Amino acid sequence: AAALRREVEAAKGRAAEAEEGAGKAARGAEEARRAAASEQKAAEEARAQRDQAAAAASTAEEAKAALGERAARAEADSASAVGEARARAEAAKETAAAAEA
Repeated sequence: AAALRREVEAAKGRAAEAEEGAGKAARGAEEARRAAASEQKAAEEARAQRDQAAAAASTAEEAKAALGERAARAEADSASAVGEARARAEAAKETAAAAEA
């Protein structure tokens, strides 16, 4: 009977150890789950920031292209105005020369 009691006590001890081990494993699994969720959230935030940066870069490229187009138009308009002014000046010279003659 004493041997049986010792075996029962030993079995209870092993069961308590197993229960404690299972509790530690469950806590470890919960920590791992939280860490994975945190990493996933960080990855999602990084993707969102990357997408925002790409959109900003695209907008900057579009603005740069629009500025380039405006600069080219302004340069063409300026060249046209200079050409017209030269033509008027030349016509005025000719008119002045004809008036002197």
